[in-house]
Amino acid sequence: MLLLDAQDPAAGRSGPGAGPGGQPAGLASYRAEIDQATGMLTEQPGVSVTDAFARLRAYAYVNDLQLGDVARDIVARRLRLFPDPDLFLRDEK
Repeated sequence: MLLLDAQDPAAGRSGPGAGPGGQPAGLASYRAEIDQATGMLTEQPGVSVTDAFARLRAYAYVNDLQLGDVARDIVARRLRLFPDPDLFLRDEK
C-alpha cells in the first residue's frame, strides 16, 4: 500500500512530515541504511549485491528482527555477518 500511495498523487499526504511522493518522512533514511548495510556486505569476497541483500533479509528473518534494525547494527559496526563458507565451495566445483 505504501508503494501504491507513493505513486498516486491524489493519495499523497501534504501535511507536515510528509516526504516526497506522499511517503513517510523517515522512509528515505530507513531505505538508505538498508542500502548502506547491503553495500557493506558486498565488500566480502564473492558477495554480489543480490546475495548481500538476501543475507541481510535472511538474518533478520531467522533472528525475528526488523530489517532496518539489522541494517542499523551493521552500519554502526555492532553486527558483522561473516561470509558463507559454502559460497566458496560452490565456486570450486
